[in-house]
Amino acid sequence: MDGGSADGGYDGCDEKGGVDLMREKIAKLFLSLGIPPCLKGFQAGVCAIEIILEYPNVMDQITKRLYPEVAKRMGSTASRVERAIRHAVEVMFDYQDYDRIIQLLGLEVNVRTGRYRNSEFLSLCALKLRRLEA
Repeated sequence: MDGGSADGGYDGCDEKGGVDLMREKIAKLFLSLGIPPCLKGFQAGVCAIEIILEYPNVMDQITKRLYPEVAKRMGSTASRVERAIRHAVEVMFDYQDYDRIIQLLGLEVNVRTGRYRNSEFLSLCALKLRRLEA
């Protein structure tokens, strides 16, 4: 799990360079969920899902492996990545129709919080994209 730009800036989390079809699919899903691309959580989420699709077992250690890897690729910290993704999920629920979210991701939200946890959100997005590929 290596990648990112030499200056530590966001390069789309693409290890090969150039336009990546999967990254585009992830970005389109995020846009359809109402997550604006200006958020750091949009970029961090795209990167995280790319990693999840390549290394599915990373979901077993989201705070120990996934967030640090995304942070490394984006030139940030794991805690900032976690917070950025959480904020993107909050914005999604604030601005997108609840039924539309359920329609796209296929799972009711946590009744107590009214939102997905980061791990739920990332897993559902990865599952949705895997199904589209099948």
